[in-house]
Amino acid sequence: MQKLFWLSFFLLFAPTATAQIVDVQFSETFQEKLQDTYGLREGEYLSREIIEDIQKTLKRANLEVRRVEVTIEDAKPNRPTLRQLERNPTIDSNRSFGLGGMRLTGIAYDADNNPIGEAITYEWYERDLRNVVGFATWTDAHRASNRFSRRLAKKVRTALMIVEEAPAQR
Repeated sequence: MQKLFWLSFFLLFAPTATAQIVDVQFSETFQEKLQDTYGLREGEYLSREIIEDIQKTLKRANLEVRRVEVTIEDAKPNRPTLRQLERNPTIDSNRSFGLGGMRLTGIAYDADNNPIGEAITYEWYERDLRNVVGFATWTDAHRASNRFSRRLAKKVRTALMIVEEAPAQR
C-alpha cells in the first residue's frame, strides 16, 4: 500500500513536458481541398493525429513548450475519403489506393511566447506504390506527421541548448 502511495505521489508531482497548446491550421489551398474534395471531417482527423504526435514526441523528449503552431500546407490520402466515396459510388474503398503524404509548417513557442528557433517545413510523400502498406485513409500523412513532430522536437532541443550555452560563452 505504501508503494502505491509513493507511486501516486510521484506521478502526481512528476514533471510532464509537453506542449500545452498545439494549434493546427490549414493553408487556403488545403482548406479548399477539404471543402471540395476530401470533406471537413478529414481535416479534423488529421489535426487530432498531428496534436497527438507532437504532444507524445515532446513528452518523450522531455521538452517543455508552451505552444506549437502547425499549418497543414497540403495532404494527400492513400485511400478514398468518405466524401469521395459518397460522391463517386464506383470507387472501391478496398481496392483503390494511391500515393499519400503531407506537407507541414510549424513553430514552437516558450513560456514567454517567444519563438523557439526558426519555423520548420517538412514534407513527405510516398513515391512508390509498392511501399503503400497501410490500409488507413491517411497512412502516409500520418507517417509525415510523426516525422515532422520528431524533427520539431530535435529543432527545439537544439535551439534550447544554444540558448543555454550562449551566456556561458561570454
